[in-house]
Amino acid sequence: MPSFAVLTTEPEPVFYPQYHRPKVYRYPVAPGGARAMWNRYANSASRATIGLAVVVGKHAYCLKWAQARARSH
Repeated sequence: MPSFAVLTTEPEPVFYPQYHRPKVYRYPVAPGGARAMWNRYANSASRATIGLAVVVGKHAYCLKWAQARARSH
């Protein structure tokens, strides 16, 4: 007699931003150049934008205004 496994899938967490006072960070980066990008946490259920990074030369300057938090449905 075949046996069947019961698979339980938990829903994906929902990301939301927890805002705080903006902070600026500077990091060295290996590939230099100029570009900008968002700092996001995302899945199929949600998306939280928590900051922005701009790369100039060999450093990335990051502005972070929130922390990503996750909660279950």
